[in-house]
Amino acid sequence: MFSESKPDKASDFQINTAQLILSEMASQAIADGKRWFPDTGKNLFFMIACMGGEAGEAINIAKKIERGDTTYFDKHIQHDLREEIVDVFTYMLNVVHLLDMDLIEEYYKKRTFNEERFGRQK
Repeated sequence: MFSESKPDKASDFQINTAQLILSEMASQAIADGKRWFPDTGKNLFFMIACMGGEAGEAINIAKKIERGDTTYFDKHIQHDLREEIVDVFTYMLNVVHLLDMDLIEEYYKKRTFNEERFGRQK
């Protein structure tokens, strides 16, 4: 996979491929959002609130697993949890678009920050 910091030149192909895949997925998610939510698809608060709502649904499923009401090995639970995670991701792609951000670049900036903060023994 990737090294501790931004990958070296040997991994650039992987990054470029990931950028293309994310870009394609984002374009599709944005087009869907415009069709599905014509009045609110450009509303940052709406998209972040929807993302949070879907994350809440995923948390609720995880809570049921944690307290022993069900298990992740239940095929219905796996299906439901995976659907909620994809919903979060879809809204995230829309938010990234609204913020006009380069998600991969921002990921590496944040990862570098977190590595400095958490990754090294002081």
